[in-house]
Amino acid sequence: MTIPSLSEQRKIAALLSLIDERIEVQNAIIKEREAQKAALLRRLFDRTLRFPEFTDEWKKVKLGEVAEIIGGGTPSTTTTNYWDGEIVWFNPSEIGKKKYVSNSNRTISFQGLSNSGARLLPKGTVLLTTRATIGEIAIANVECTTNQGFQSVVTGHEANNEYVYYFLSTQKVYLLRHSSGSTFLETPSSVIRNLPLRLPSLPEQKKIAALLSAIDERLDVERAYAEQLKLQKAYLLRQMFI
Repeated sequence: MTIPSLSEQRKIAALLSLIDERIEVQNAIIKEREAQKAALLRRLFDRTLRFPEFTDEWKKVKLGEVAEIIGGGTPSTTTTNYWDGEIVWFNPSEIGKKKYVSNSNRTISFQGLSNSGARLLPKGTVLLTTRATIGEIAIANVECTTNQGFQSVVTGHEANNEYVYYFLSTQKVYLLRHSSGSTFLETPSSVIRNLPLRLPSLPEQKKIAALLSAIDERLDVERAYAEQLKLQKAYLLRQMFI
């Protein structure tokens, strides 16, 4: 191992310490913004915070009254022509990291779709995981299908899909409480259909969703910067200690 002079060692250590401090600060910023978002979600959905231009009452409905709840399915894995087709097919492990999803690890064919319990879901569907992994959500940016670990939500004309997405993000504990199973937990479709939901007017739904989307976009920027700092540190370590 080549050892630099003591003064160079100190400069290297100072630079890396500076990056570590910046990473720590950035992680604290992200944590604070996540806490602010969580508090805002609570206040928006319990109506202790409202936009001043909206004063009308929120309707009490069940999710299944304003959206279609659709399960998924898996084509036979031994029939090769059911797979590697043009249809995106999600499993629960692919959901929860991003708000919008477009690509899946595996795809199925139209023949596979026709010979399974999978349903073709429209763009904009809120994908909700309900087996083993409970309560993870994403919005489909393309037509897609899922396996049986989902109860996906296709909103009707009364409900905005992004509003429903953010509402469901507050319901994970509720879903876990209403799940059961000996091998793995599963939330029945009846629980999703009967999920109590307070629904404001469509314009208010859209404004709530737009506010929360703006916060998510800012969080994405902060997380990307944190990742950039980590990559920068890794690069410097490689260059300095080769």
